[in-house]
Amino acid sequence: MKPRIIYLLILASLFHCKLFLNNTGDPHSDAYRKTQLLRCLLGLCDDPFASLRWREVYRLPTANLIEGGAFVSDQIGFMIGSGGLVMRSSDSGSTWNRLVAGDRQKNILAIDINPSSKEIFIAGGKSDYTSVYFQSSSNSGRTWKNILIDGTGIITSLHFTNENLGFLVLKTQTASKFYITRDRGANWSLQSDVSGYISGFKMFDNGVGYHWGTDTAVTMSLIRKTTNFGQTWQDLSINTGSTASDISASFTNPNFGIVSIVVSGVPEIRKTTDGGNTYSSQTVSGLSEGSTVSVYLWDSNNGFLLGYNKIASINFSSVYKTQDGGNTWNLAYSDPQQSNGIIGVLGNMTRKNQNEYFVFFSSAVEASFLYSEDGGSNWKVRSTGDNIQFGRVAIVSDTLGYTSGGFSSFPRSVFRTKDGGTTWSKIYTGANGLFRDIFANNNGFVCSVGANRDIVYSNDGGETWSLPSSFGAITTTTEFRGVSFNKQGIGLLAGRPTGTSGMIARSTDNGSTWTIVLNTTAWVTNVRFINESLAIATSGVGGTASSFGVYLSSDSGINWTQIPSTAGLSLYDLSIVNESLIYASSGAIATNQETGYKSQDGGLTWTTIFQKTGPTTQNVAIGFSDQNRGLISGSSGTWKTENGGLTWTEELRWSDSGFLGISYLPSKNRIIGTGGSGTIQYRSWP
Repeated sequence: MKPRIIYLLILASLFHCKLFLNNTGDPHSDAYRKTQLLRCLLGLCDDPFASLRWREVYRLPTANLIEGGAFVSDQIGFMIGSGGLVMRSSDSGSTWNRLVAGDRQKNILAIDINPSSKEIFIAGGKSDYTSVYFQSSSNSGRTWKNILIDGTGIITSLHFTNENLGFLVLKTQTASKFYITRDRGANWSLQSDVSGYISGFKMFDNGVGYHWGTDTAVTMSLIRKTTNFGQTWQDLSINTGSTASDISASFTNPNFGIVSIVVSGVPEIRKTTDGGNTYSSQTVSGLSEGSTVSVYLWDSNNGFLLGYNKIASINFSSVYKTQDGGNTWNLAYSDPQQSNGIIGVLGNMTRKNQNEYFVFFSSAVEASFLYSEDGGSNWKVRSTGDNIQFGRVAIVSDTLGYTSGGFSSFPRSVFRTKDGGTTWSKIYTGANGLFRDIFANNNGFVCSVGANRDIVYSNDGGETWSLPSSFGAITTTTEFRGVSFNKQGIGLLAGRPTGTSGMIARSTDNGSTWTIVLNTTAWVTNVRFINESLAIATSGVGGTASSFGVYLSSDSGINWTQIPSTAGLSLYDLSIVNESLIYASSGAIATNQETGYKSQDGGLTWTTIFQKTGPTTQNVAIGFSDQNRGLISGSSGTWKTENGGLTWTEELRWSDSGFLGISYLPSKNRIIGTGGSGTIQYRSWP
């Protein structure tokens, strides 16, 4: 064949390929998905499985203990903690987003980065020692892979000595195990079994290393030394006099290190310059008795202590700095003002460079960290976000949506998205408390309700807000659990006035005044208009079980009738597809059973379509975009169906396993999920 003809054929093929690869057709079709996969294999997209993955776009970690962090570069850093917490910053730690929801039943305690490949390793496990958590990422946290080791327990410490050689400690119920890798972390093998519970270690290139922790009986602290990369260990006399407390140590070379222990209830700092054979001891002025002190040395001169400083009988977390190898320590940070200081537990310290340091911690207020940009002489508090948990979510259009939340001791807030859930901004902040539900329509009306009889509404899309002028007989202690309006401006409220009772209230003036129309002996957990006159409510979680179930109204919420066949069913959430097709999900019950229900006659009869037993007691969220596609989420995980609930598959492991609200964009190509742990996530459908 002539070269000219071959050239023309190549051009035609490339043109056809371009048309194929630029396919923007139906995202639900097999052709579209195959095109996307091919594009990614050819390097034309970032992530071939992006449409299958939940992406967290707002994270407010309030219940997680921060265990540590590390920076891959000056820009990219990671934070780990309890409940499967992994957060990522791409702007030098200014803002953080939860990157991996992970397994919420496991705690992530250790993190390290291979010094050559920059592969990130995170590790931990379940608190009952029954399951290990060990993953790595070679692309700055975009995707993760599981790493297998031969053992069961909790990985408490992880460290790479050089690009090939790495070590980890696996804590079991009765002892600890020391593992080694010689191939950059790809494979791990048992190096030695050691007695006691090991919390940390340091290994050097010449085979000298140290590990520390407590004895198995938890009666004293211990520190041991190895000279053969952890094959054998010997006790050091530096343990003398220590009590059973959290021990911390830091070594900068095989001979020099500082150890923090507690002797007779008093924190004591011990220094060795000969590999642990002898040591000098000192008490740091200001450290509280019984204080847990962590040691971090960056070279033979500069280092830090993290502990407690007692001011007016209150322990405030503090940072001490040394510039002479631990001979003297000066207080670098301790602020007695609760608004600026730390009342909580300091996590670990990490260094970006010789000037910038981070100390991660969890306080009674929120998960935050200290930051220094002058080598640790001065420190500032940075927050990872507000302290909040989100309720349900209301989507108005493919671009506009709202959610709300709060916390018992922090302001309730309303958030808005104008780009289909990718980014969210706070548009309302009120008194302390919790918002449970939110309603919004395309006329700019937004209404959010929650605890302590709190209702706020807006007629201009959240720019300005108003409060009701009258609550009628609704008591100030009433917690509202659901809200809905029809096109005529008639509103319905679901709630609980006391611990065992429930109520539904009605408004005929767009939420300005309210009147109770139903009192029950069980909580009313949600309410929704089906059309202009038909409405449905659910009851459950608390109160008299015989009052649980489904309630229907045919006169815009004036009168209500309980559906007898649903009596006794504890219900929480509703999803209305049309006037006939309605889905409901269970409220928290003691057996941890999580259930989904389906009605095809407007709520008159119901069938069970989902049933799992979760590890904890939790309200279950449900959301369907049409008669086939839906999600249900509880402590058992987040599950999807594409056939109306006939079969269910669990979402990928890093999707949030505890949404409280689920909604869809009208185009049905994106799902928005809000969670009780302060998360907003989205993912493409299917």
